[in-house]
Amino acid sequence: MSVPAPPPAPASPPDPVPTVRTPSGSMPAVQHSAGARGSVMTPMGLRAVSLAPSDGLHERDLVHPSAMVAQLGWLARWFAWVFFKPVQFTPRLANEINALNKQGGGLVYVLSTISLLDYFYFNWAYLQHGLPLARFANGVSMRWLQPVRKVIAAGLRRLFGRSTSKSEDEVLHGLLRRRQPVVLFLRRGFSLLDFLNPKPQMAYLRELVEVQKTIEFPLIVMPQVLIWERDPDRGRHSIIDEFFGDPSAPGRLRKLLSFVLNHRRAHVRMGEPIDLTDFFHNNAATTDDMMLAERLRSDIVRALQQEDRVIRGAPIRPPEQVRREILAEPEVIADLNRLAAQTGRSVDEVRAEADSNIEEIAAKFAMPMLAFLSFVLTLLWARIYDGIEVDEEGLDRLRLAGRKAPLIIVPSHKSHIDYLIISYLFYRNGLIPPHIAAGANLSFFPLGWIFRRAGAFFLRRSFSGQPIYAAAFRHYVRKLLSDGHWIEFFPEGTRSRTGKLLPPKFGLIKLVLELVADGKRDDVLFVPTNFGYERLIEEKAYRKELEGGEKVAESPVEVLKATEILVHKYGRIRIQFGDPMSVRQVLEEFGAMGIDGQRDAASFDRALKVCGWRILGGINKAAVLTPTALVAAVLLSKTHKGIARDDLLLRVGYLLDVAIHRGAVLSEPIVTAIQVQRQQILEAEQQDLARQAQSGGQPDPFGHLSQRARAMGHAVREVVDHALSLFTASKWILRRKFDSEEVLIVRSEGRMHLDYYKNNMLHLFVADALLAAAILSLLERAPIIAADILQLQTKFLSRLLKFEFVYEPGLSFEDQYARTLADFLQAGWLVRRGDGSLVVATTVRGALRLYAKLLQNFVESYALVARTIGHLKQGPLSESAFVDHTQRVAQMAFDLGTIECYEAMSKSNLGNALRIFIEEGFIIEKTEVIGKKKVKSLSATNDPAVADKFADFFSRMHELQAPWTLERL
Repeated sequence: MSVPAPPPAPASPPDPVPTVRTPSGSMPAVQHSAGARGSVMTPMGLRAVSLAPSDGLHERDLVHPSAMVAQLGWLARWFAWVFFKPVQFTPRLANEINALNKQGGGLVYVLSTISLLDYFYFNWAYLQHGLPLARFANGVSMRWLQPVRKVIAAGLRRLFGRSTSKSEDEVLHGLLRRRQPVVLFLRRGFSLLDFLNPKPQMAYLRELVEVQKTIEFPLIVMPQVLIWERDPDRGRHSIIDEFFGDPSAPGRLRKLLSFVLNHRRAHVRMGEPIDLTDFFHNNAATTDDMMLAERLRSDIVRALQQEDRVIRGAPIRPPEQVRREILAEPEVIADLNRLAAQTGRSVDEVRAEADSNIEEIAAKFAMPMLAFLSFVLTLLWARIYDGIEVDEEGLDRLRLAGRKAPLIIVPSHKSHIDYLIISYLFYRNGLIPPHIAAGANLSFFPLGWIFRRAGAFFLRRSFSGQPIYAAAFRHYVRKLLSDGHWIEFFPEGTRSRTGKLLPPKFGLIKLVLELVADGKRDDVLFVPTNFGYERLIEEKAYRKELEGGEKVAESPVEVLKATEILVHKYGRIRIQFGDPMSVRQVLEEFGAMGIDGQRDAASFDRALKVCGWRILGGINKAAVLTPTALVAAVLLSKTHKGIARDDLLLRVGYLLDVAIHRGAVLSEPIVTAIQVQRQQILEAEQQDLARQAQSGGQPDPFGHLSQRARAMGHAVREVVDHALSLFTASKWILRRKFDSEEVLIVRSEGRMHLDYYKNNMLHLFVADALLAAAILSLLERAPIIAADILQLQTKFLSRLLKFEFVYEPGLSFEDQYARTLADFLQAGWLVRRGDGSLVVATTVRGALRLYAKLLQNFVESYALVARTIGHLKQGPLSESAFVDHTQRVAQMAFDLGTIECYEAMSKSNLGNALRIFIEEGFIIEKTEVIGKKKVKSLSATNDPAVADKFADFFSRMHELQAPWTLERL
């Protein structure tokens, strides 16, 4: 096999603007601040002394054989290009080092263990990124990379006593005083020849302390981590470790083996930098240099360990050892004894069942399985998706947060693909993949075997009547978190079939809060995460379920059937991360931290509820606005079946503009399209402002004062067409040409699918939609609306739909209403009269309808349930039978044109409507246990007072439907 030619050597750049060769070309070398007194830049990032301190040292005295090489030979370049190029050294890391360098201090790169291979890598990487090269490193020599003639000349000088080199201490001190970068290794790796290097590594840190006391500028210590072997520590050492060193301090053979096997999966990270002047300030009471050096070493080791944990995670113990440790904990023993007494069984029997339960639950985390899945999923994603967009800034926030406390990733749950995304993404980006809570329905072979080794732990759908299992699961999760493992679970509990977030399930959230409240962990951080799909692989199955079909259980047969997804493309996926949320802060906010093992139950319950809803709020905040969501919302907003393409682009542009002003996260294709047309959009905005000034500011969202919305729609026309092509290929819409006009027609069978994608963005506009729907319903009474009546109508609708939406956490209805009303008044959509009543501007009816239409299917669903309550007077029905009956009524109403939205027959909508009607007392719910199953039955109430209340409720429902009914007449 032929050996590829090495890349050309970097040419020596001319002064005064030196350049450094990078894989993508040349870039300016780092320019140092004026504060870097005593040095100027030389080619390849080295600094030469110009105004040297008065220590009698000259530039030739500071040349050390360990100095990084400014120009690698052709063989070294070839080796580095082949083996070092795949190592992840992010531009963000290079920018951080450059920023620290420009502060004018002295850079001290610190690595954990002496390694010539690691040092060679950093030499190459710093050259590639234009970073300052180290002039000194303890325990290594780079003579082997020098040209042969220089090696021979240096050897002859030493042989004949003509060498002018100074001692290591003198060179290190001289370089540090001149702000020259150096590398310090904290310890030696495994070696049988340690006696040949008698100088302890701690002495170098003491010299840092000594130098810092004699200079005015700060020395900046930068802990660097280069991970070749990502497998977590197994918590035990084998005989191989005794001979070749453990992974944290490997010997040369182990390092070489790790490098050969893992160089394509290696990662570089930097721990939190330490400014030695700040370090001295924080340790002002200590004057002893050795003690300061020991504390500095502790801080460095802590920073290195934090980065190591982020990449390699907490130690992984064998499953049988985990079970033994859990069952040996005093708290577990007490629980098992209590359960034995309650169930009348022996302690040994209860213990054996708990041990079996933990084995059923527990993960068998194996990094090789994740490597295999990464390979397979990379091929799969390329086959079925057009691309995966990742929130890079969010990943950086996770890395920083992961230094402080274990992370719990809490994503939205829309697809079975969700289980794979985070582990894949973390593995590919140098983060430890989390342990994943998965339903026991996914534990079948072979998926269960694979998922368990990828970090999944399994839980049954219900713990009811299984106290031993519940205890085993609780203590297993507590063990994972107390050991420092990262976890992922879905706070909704199950996949959302509607595109909206489901209410939170509090079981696992409670376990996490209890762990911190009881002092078992100082803190844990929730990370809300949102998965945005342009199209779902389960869309057909979801439609079938929402139309009343039975959910198909997961099985090997269904897995084989799912291979049909390989023949389709499903657009793009976007992964967006919210801000990490401290569990401890939430508990302290509500006074729910335990004291001496005791905590206030009421305070804890409040903290639990708030935490759950804040997690969902964080997920919504991280939601990505996709073209499919925008287009689906506009397609479903038209009263009639069709909409002209130009009209669609105008409305898409309007909603997009509003979303941008509200800080929505946009998908990458939308961002790119807007950036290309940025100037045209700004010019259109100026036209709107000029025309509004001429017309007295009268609003006209879709008329001649809508040039910005038109420009915005025009900018994204290509991504809109892409979304339309996805919908057309799925036969959800028809596209028809009439001369130069194109009309888009929504097919009845496509409405349920489109509703899913519309719901992905509803949280952005739900407050506007509630107010708009209330305004339109009251306009049927009179053109002037009383302010108090409008608030009551909006509040009624908000409470009616409370199970449909996640309203903004911590914001009362009154505050949200006041904010939205103020927006409408400021925009000129509403005008307040002298008596406080409100008048609607005639030109905004179209925009109000656009917003109100977002809620039409929900209102129709609830109206359907109201109309079919009378059926319960014939006798009780099970919940499923009543929903089936209501769906048949809905189908007939849609065929007759009584309702407009086919999606109003959604099983989810009707189920939420039932919850409201039961809560209001209009329907009586009873639960009976038949065999091992709980069966709910529904019946009508005979209470006259409730009947009067229902009559008023029904009248208001009819009033909310009136605007759409009149549109169809």
